[in-house]
Amino acid sequence: MADTCDLKVDRSKIDSNFDGYKLSLDNFPTYSVPIDNGIDAVKLTEDQYSLQHIKAFGIHNHLTSDPWHAESCYYVNKNWQVVKVTITLEAAIDNGTIVFHIPNISSQKSSPNRCHVTLCFISTDYVLLADGTGWLHVIERKQNWQIRHSCQPLGENTPFILVDGFDTTSTDTHLVDCLLLHITDSQSKDKDDKSSQFVTKLEWISFSENEGSWSLCHHRILEGLSTPDYACIERSRNGIIIASEKPFKFIFDSQNPVKEDDSAVKPENTQDTTPAYTWSQNEEDIAVQFTVPFDTTKADVVYKLSFNYIEFGLKDGTHFLHGDLHKGVDLEGSTWTLDGSRLELTLSKADSNNMWPNIVIGDHRGQMTADPEVVDKIHEQLAHLTSDTLNPNPNADHAQPYNAQQLEECDLNLDDNSLLLRLDAISHARTHKVNLGSHQWLFNLRLDPVSVPAICLRYDVDGLIWQPQNQIEVNTEPCTHIGTFNAFGYVQASKRDRKYSTCAPNLSYAVICDCVRHAYVYHQPETMGEPLRNRKTGQKMNSIARQQVINLESRDNVLGVIASNKCMFILTESVLYVIKIKTQ
Repeated sequence: MADTCDLKVDRSKIDSNFDGYKLSLDNFPTYSVPIDNGIDAVKLTEDQYSLQHIKAFGIHNHLTSDPWHAESCYYVNKNWQVVKVTITLEAAIDNGTIVFHIPNISSQKSSPNRCHVTLCFISTDYVLLADGTGWLHVIERKQNWQIRHSCQPLGENTPFILVDGFDTTSTDTHLVDCLLLHITDSQSKDKDDKSSQFVTKLEWISFSENEGSWSLCHHRILEGLSTPDYACIERSRNGIIIASEKPFKFIFDSQNPVKEDDSAVKPENTQDTTPAYTWSQNEEDIAVQFTVPFDTTKADVVYKLSFNYIEFGLKDGTHFLHGDLHKGVDLEGSTWTLDGSRLELTLSKADSNNMWPNIVIGDHRGQMTADPEVVDKIHEQLAHLTSDTLNPNPNADHAQPYNAQQLEECDLNLDDNSLLLRLDAISHARTHKVNLGSHQWLFNLRLDPVSVPAICLRYDVDGLIWQPQNQIEVNTEPCTHIGTFNAFGYVQASKRDRKYSTCAPNLSYAVICDCVRHAYVYHQPETMGEPLRNRKTGQKMNSIARQQVINLESRDNVLGVIASNKCMFILTESVLYVIKIKTQ
């Protein structure tokens, strides 16, 4: 049984008095590197039409960073050449050096349903390359890039992308672990069940190398009904961490046979999409509506309520709500009514101003409907945080520095089915489960070479950076809150044309990149030499958070972005831009 836990926020890293970003018109030192042979961008085929395909292959970052050399980046051109661009001096940038030719371009590049080429730097000496047609190459890069091992780990004609990888070296053995993702047709017998038409598979492959001889020593397979937002292997090799809308489970292990677990989550039967109940909430109350047989009487209703637990149903054994409540309730202010076939339950929140992602923990059978009054109030509270206007008028009466955008879908009804799971590599059981609820996934990033990638989740309006542990023990927290980008969750929701989001490894700034031309940089609050005073309110400001807008000359589609502590790389179809970032 998985240990259900919550992500514990470090309140010292939350600024409850954040007053928005101030638009700065300072220019960025910008350098451009021409792309001579284009970018190897693979378009989705007619058979790759599902949401799983779009999330996995449709929005691909064609730039790859090297954690051991932060001031360089890599891309693959149309000639299947890996090109490296490096900042050699403070203001000197090379025009790109071809470091590797991907083999078999004539036969492999035309393969049907191929994926993008993906790179993963696993150490200072080795890099993994998946060519998108089913071949995986282990490359040594000490001087020139040279292939040390090539194979088709998933068999012939099975394209995949690299999700994660790392290596470890002992006295006599070199081990390489990688996580591969591909999408296959579902084997479901119910052809009308559209939700199960495709299955996402994560294949954990382990290689060993001894005196130049390579072999596949361990193979594990996990599957789920959604494309994961985040997936990585613990650097201890004891488990795997996955964040996704639908849960994943082990289905194969070459060394330890997977046992059927009655507690494992099976694909939901979605033939009946009618919710078990509907509910809405405001700051003080929750209203839940159920449909019951018309001849139901008040004597048939079972109602047991404590501060944080509820049993609500009918005497015939029907359970409407049963389990631990998300938060505590006021017993005197809670009640229920029956009118014909409509049964309504009202719960009074013990802690007001706290929005619930669900009523009973783990119960996702209901459908939440947005309360118009709540939407208007959220819209009013967040109106000052962001704007697409480059010249706002802060001196206008009752005007804020930024105008609000329309409330996005994520502000109304976030997918509270999303889970962050940790599965044990030996027992195949779920040891940790975090219900992400309203904590929408924003982006992933690698903060340092030795740690697993970090994940940015929306918390209220902020973007919180969480660092999973390299080895997660039982009864320990799986992730640590290490940083915050104020109002970044709301800011990102306002960018309708956004394509990529990321941040610097030292968390000094975050960036949102549009599909074409524009990128928006959001700096952490910076202390000023002398405090500023608002002429109208008299309030003193000791720090200021700057927002800057990057306007690219190229009107080509943006195909990738990387942020380092000192600069940012933005890749278009014809130009690679290198932008110096000034931070305190």
